[in-house]
Amino acid sequence: RQGPTMNLPTIKTEFEENGFIVVPQMFSPTELAAIDTQTKAYVADIVPALGFGDVFYEEPPSKAIKSLFHMETHAAFFDELRRHEGMLEMMRALFPGNICCKGVGLFGKSARDGSVTPVHQDNGFNYYEPPHCLKASIALDAHTPDNGVMICQKGSHKLGVQPHQPSGVVGFSQTLVEPVATDRYPDVAVCMEPGDLCLHHTDTVHRSGPNRTSRPRRMISLVFHSDLARHNKEKWAWVCNERERLYATLK
Repeated sequence: RQGPTMNLPTIKTEFEENGFIVVPQMFSPTELAAIDTQTKAYVADIVPALGFGDVFYEEPPSKAIKSLFHMETHAAFFDELRRHEGMLEMMRALFPGNICCKGVGLFGKSARDGSVTPVHQDNGFNYYEPPHCLKASIALDAHTPDNGVMICQKGSHKLGVQPHQPSGVVGFSQTLVEPVATDRYPDVAVCMEPGDLCLHHTDTVHRSGPNRTSRPRRMISLVFHSDLARHNKEKWAWVCNERERLYATLK
């Protein structure tokens, strides 16, 4: 394994200060090629049989894949990816307790058809208390300012989870009620090269724009959390009910 080009104390300091960090070339060319090959095989062989909730598509006419969830339950390769020692080593440095991986997914911005992701915090879906949770995203393609790169608001994780409301967007059912000021929490485009790894805190405010280029923008994302983090039962139940209500109108 080629491994990260930054040491754990640096990763921890920057992550805790900014709420996100890019670890350059976390995955070697060999590892990246295997992840890309397995992702393409998953799309070709498994996705056609998946039900609503495990796969979401863009609106017609493209109907390109927008996102995939629970990949670890359908393919052994992605189940094993949850136990990648390099990533687990980082998680242990960032959070107390034992580290769990909730799931593996894909977030895609297909060429010319990738749509907007509304502004949100991941904890607006999960309501982990304490928020010892993050999303680790492996870039399969270059993420550039013009192809729907993720935009994080620097330091916004320090606000804690903010009020959310239904977005009406399939795959991203919640969005912030009020925007977070960019003068205090500036926008940062999280540009990446294939093989880079982005970690963003569950309370970090983020969004992404459309992909208007001829290049796709894909990333495999894993949700890691400490076993000390627990869902707020009341808020978690509300999110689940709202999501099911939205899905029921679209199935």
